This record gives sequence, structure tokens and C-alpha cells, in this order.
Amino acid sequence: MWILLSALFACDPAAPPAPPAPVASAPAQPTALTEVKSASIADLAAAKQAGPVQLVDVRSVEEFAAGHVAGAINLPLDQFSLLDPRLGSLDKSKPVYAICASGARSAHASKEFASGGWQIYNVAGGTKAWIAAGHPVE
Repeated sequence: MWILLSALFACDPAAPPAPPAPVASAPAQPTALTEVKSASIADLAAAKQAGPVQLVDVRSVEEFAAGHVAGAINLPLDQFSLLDPRLGSLDKSKPVYAICASGARSAHASKEFASGGWQIYNVAGGTKAWIAAGHPVE
């Protein structure tokens, strides 16, 4: 009888349930996003000296027309899309440099590039720093 009463009390519905046994979890998978790296003006100048670079200027059309780093393509941030046909000329297996006036807009565009799997470098200081360092614009 004692066994029967113990069994009844052990099954008390008011008793809190036992916590579930821990389950082994799978290791975290790496994300598909590419890291946004920063490039200094000296880094960009060295890359340009080594050969052609893929450079996207995200300033407005008017700013771009007023002077830009040679070889840059203009894709204003307010029109930015990874589906833009102008990006079709860029080789995804090579680094892309994003530049604006000071580095803020290009930082935003760089995140977009990274989400598309690009190897992207945001040019710190932008075109203003490029000109201040004595580099030419066209």
C-alpha cells in the first residue's frame, strides 16, 4: 500500500515538470556576409599604383562631376542597388573600393556590397582626404 501511495503522490499534477534533458546543439555556422574593411588614402593610392582598381563613388552626380578619383564609376547612394547594371563591369573576385566625400555614405554602401558577397573596402576620409593628400581628380 505504501508503494501505491508513493506512486500516486509522485504523479502529483501540481508538481512542476522536470526540466528537459539538454540537447547537444550544432556548432554555429559562419555567416555569408563579407566583412567591410577600411582602406586609407595611402592604401587606395598604393592599390591604384599597382594596377587598375575597382572604385565606386557613391556621391551625387553633381559632386562626382565636380571632381573624382580617376577610374571611379559613379553610383549615387540614393540610387544604389546591387542590381544596377553598372556593377556588372566589376569582377566579384577582386576587391572593390567605395568612396564618397568623407567616408560616411561609402560606409553605408559598403554594407550593401558586403551583403552581396563583395570583398569591399570603404575609403576612410573619402575624396576630400584624397585631394588633401595631393592626389589628382578628374
